[in-house]
Amino acid sequence: MFKQVCAVALTLSVVLLIGCSAAKITVETDRGIDGPHYKFYRWSESVAISGEGQFGNIAVVDKVLRREVDKLMAKKGFVARSDGAQLILDYRLTEQIAIDQGGVISPTDEARRAWDTRDNPASTAIHDHQVPQQLRSAVVILMASDAKTQQVLWQGRGVKLMEKEYPSDGERKALIRDLVSQLMKAFPSR
Repeated sequence: MFKQVCAVALTLSVVLLIGCSAAKITVETDRGIDGPHYKFYRWSESVAISGEGQFGNIAVVDKVLRREVDKLMAKKGFVARSDGAQLILDYRLTEQIAIDQGGVISPTDEARRAWDTRDNPASTAIHDHQVPQQLRSAVVILMASDAKTQQVLWQGRGVKLMEKEYPSDGERKALIRDLVSQLMKAFPSR
């Protein structure tokens, strides 16, 4: 019984920790997607997708992202269709790296620590300071263009902090699904 309670508590804490990092969603272009005019969509033709990237196997990641978008487009009243589509969807998936400014030490602190006179110069306080960590975020940019004019009608950008430096395949897929889900909330319905 105790093991079951611990397992449930551990599962809940993992779910809560994963959900703590909210995605930042911005709509960068919104020229309007006229509901009656735009019903059918297709994905843009892209080069062969293969190999490894920062999100793992690119073909698997592509499949996860497109499947999630397709599911949410259907909920919004759009229909996937290779011929006769009025909208063309495309995306970019990348990683953004920034220095975590929370760990930076001021020049004044560095100067004070330089006068630390311990027996071993290699272990003085100046050598013990924290090196700023990198913050890695996943970035998804989703674009919807008019099939005839190629004009971008809607473009949204979702950014979410990656909790681990090297997430597992399952964590990557969950991150992408969450980002796409948040991004599609901003996508107009028919």
